[in-house]
Order: sequence, then C-alpha cells, then structure tokens
Amino acid sequence: MNNPCVLYIKLGDGGKFEEECIQNNYVKLSYHEIDHELCHNKEWDKVKECLIRDNKGDSKKAGAAERHLNQIKFFYTAPKDTYWITFHKGKLWWCQAHEEVTNDPDNMKYRNTIGHWSDIDGFGKPLTFDVLSGNLTKTMAYRGTICEFEKKVEKYVLERIKGVKSEIVEDAEAAFFAMQDAIIPIIKELHWAEFELLIDLIFRRAGWQRLSSVGETQKFFDLDLTMPITNQRALVQIKTKTSRKEIEYYIEAFNGYNADFFFIFYHTLDSSLIEEYSSNTVKLCSLKEISKYCIELGLVNWLMQKSL
Repeated sequence: MNNPCVLYIKLGDGGKFEEECIQNNYVKLSYHEIDHELCHNKEWDKVKECLIRDNKGDSKKAGAAERHLNQIKFFYTAPKDTYWITFHKGKLWWCQAHEEVTNDPDNMKYRNTIGHWSDIDGFGKPLTFDVLSGNLTKTMAYRGTICEFEKKVEKYVLERIKGVKSEIVEDAEAAFFAMQDAIIPIIKELHWAEFELLIDLIFRRAGWQRLSSVGETQKFFDLDLTMPITNQRALVQIKTKTSRKEIEYYIEAFNGYNADFFFIFYHTLDSSLIEEYSSNTVKLCSLKEISKYCIELGLVNWLMQKSL
C-alpha cells in the first residue's frame, strides 16, 4: 500500500481525544482490542484475523475488515514526513509525527508529533472552516478513523500548510490587483461630491447605516455611522488631500466623541503617516484600499459609469 502525503485522522469517537492530543502533542489511535506487537511486527494477516474475530463493527465482512486493517496500517507505517490533519473547534489542525508507535496499559496507540499541532497555514492565517474548500471540510463526515485524500485535495492541503499558492489562485490575484490599479485613476477623477458618495456607498454595502446625511455640515466629520447588529459607531472624514496637522486635529476631535472607530479616506498622503497614525480604532484608507473595497463590494460598474 502506498503512503500518501496527507492523512485525515478522527481523534476518537466524536472527537473525544482531540483536546488531549492537541494539548499534549501526539496522535492517538484506539483499536485497543488489536495487539500492539502484531502491528509493530507488521503481522497484518493476524491483525485481520483479530478484526474478524472481535467483530469490529461489521468486520466479519472481508471488505470491512480490510478497511479497518488499512487504517491501522496507515497509523503504523506512515513516514514521519506525512501530514496528519484533523478538525477541532471550527478549525483544521495539522502536524507531522515520529514513526515510533507506543501503547499504554489500555492498549491505546500513540505517535508523538514532530514539534506541535498547528492551526495556522503557511501564509500565517488561521485555518478556520470559512476559508477552507468544501472538498476538504466534507471529510468531517467520514465515518472511519483514518483516510487518505484524492490527489487534488491532497495537493490543496499541502499548498495551504506550506504557504504555496496554486496557479489558478495566482492568476486570479494578478487579475484582482490589475483591476485595483485600473480603477484608481477613475476614483481620482471623481467630483468631490461623488467621492463622498462613493465612500458612503462602501459603508452601506458593508452593512453600516448613516446617522447623518452625506455632506451634512458638521464640525469635524462627514459621516456618522452605526452598525446595527453590534451597536458600534464610526465617524468618517473624507478628504481628497490631507496632512499630518489635519490628521492630528481630527484624531483629537474623535477622542472627544463616543465612537468606536474613526476612518479617514483620502486621495493623497505621505505614506509614512499611515503606519504612524493607524491603530485599532483609527484607520487611514488610501486609494489602493478604496479600490479594493470597490471590487469586493461590487462598486466597479458604478465607478465606470461615472468616468468621463
């Protein structure tokens, strides 16, 4: 039997071993009725006989016994460069494990991880279900203990773990960035009133609601917004061009308001000021970011219609 590069393992019935395995950095297999020494010595015919004799589920059927045997073989023979994955608390976790298999007094089988279990991909991002392919997450419905993947899914898992982008993703990203660059000149050409309207549309598409009208005369801010679900409040200043002095002025004013966030949208600004003044509550949004929001929120057609 070939050794795949990636194996899924269900850590106990209903995931009952997940927490202990992840915290203590090992991979655990039950099959406590199967003698460890038989597996260690690769006496697979005898292991299969045990599976049939002990009636592991419907293992009296030769096919079912063979499936259970293959899962045990995977655990005992998978090389140390194999990636083991499992699902726990809404995330994918992965590790590699030493080849030595040990057992405890209850005849549970263990492989210690090389390093530790991780829920972070090669891009430094958490492997939460919402960013994973359904072709992978459907594995959660697998009723056995250990399984391999189709080559396409295996390749996807390895790319995520190692931080490698597939060719089709790279092509899509290149097209996205090209679109970003292409619409920046259109945004620059907008009349100031249209620029304010664009920022208003961005927030509305993102679920924010206005507490004041666009362009309404206010002392410090152009938009006063609320997020209905969280009851958070945001204040927005819209400028075609701004400076250090203006930023400091508006941030000081923001600190006197009962608001959660302050956004400054602008055309032109010294880039060094962005990092200097941005924080958890203050965000300076450049044309690059505005163009990104326009693509993500479906405002490109609106922009193109406004272009002279």
